[in-house]
Amino acid sequence: MDDLQIKKNGHVLYITIHRPEKKNALSPELLVALADTLDFYAVEAKTLIPVICGSGDQFFSSGYDISRIPTMADSEAQSFANHKPLDRAVEAIANFPYPVIAALNGAVYGGACELVFACDFRFAAENVMMSMPPARLGLVYSLAGLRRMRNVIGLANLKKMIFTAGRFSGDELFHFGAVDKILPREKLREYAEETAVSMGELSPISLQGHKKIFGVLEHQWIGESDEALVKSWIEKSYLSQDAREGKAAFLEKRRPDFQGK
Repeated sequence: MDDLQIKKNGHVLYITIHRPEKKNALSPELLVALADTLDFYAVEAKTLIPVICGSGDQFFSSGYDISRIPTMADSEAQSFANHKPLDRAVEAIANFPYPVIAALNGAVYGGACELVFACDFRFAAENVMMSMPPARLGLVYSLAGLRRMRNVIGLANLKKMIFTAGRFSGDELFHFGAVDKILPREKLREYAEETAVSMGELSPISLQGHKKIFGVLEHQWIGESDEALVKSWIEKSYLSQDAREGKAAFLEKRRPDFQGK
């Protein structure tokens, strides 16, 4: 799909939103393609760290393509509200077995904010800006999306973004934890790539287990099935070849060679 450019290099999976004529707006087709891409690579045998960015240097994404949102005049409005393509893409990011990096090369608006808050890291260029304008559009975001964003920036800051529909600069976003690091624009991709390559050398079992457990921690309540899942990953790690290799490498003062087994 031309709107979504995919490139794999070693442990890094580059995913670029490429709709420059639409300021990288998110179409339903693009979001489905993003989800399908992540689902396809989720079963890779080796560690793979996705880096999601937008094309150009002005917009990561201007948000959901407004022209594609149905309203009360459209028969599919209710179905769309309950089964949005954005939800599927966000879940694919959240469920990907390894950490996902968002490289914010420019402004992030609307539904694109929900997309990047689902990522595990958000590195941003100096010209980054975020705005969530559902109140300007007469829309209400989903509970799952709001909870995910609240878990990152806290309820007070989420209220600021939603109730004001304002534009927040890089300094403000860094201050309340919406972005992890701000870099010169020309250094953004390099930093994201270095981080991804570095994580690719770590234990696959440890990365996968913690990704699952962090997902559990985002739940409103932690039930018995959640606790069982956490316990199973802890036990799996201690019985793994990765744990044996990690210990041996530490004692022998060498770089470990993890196999994810």
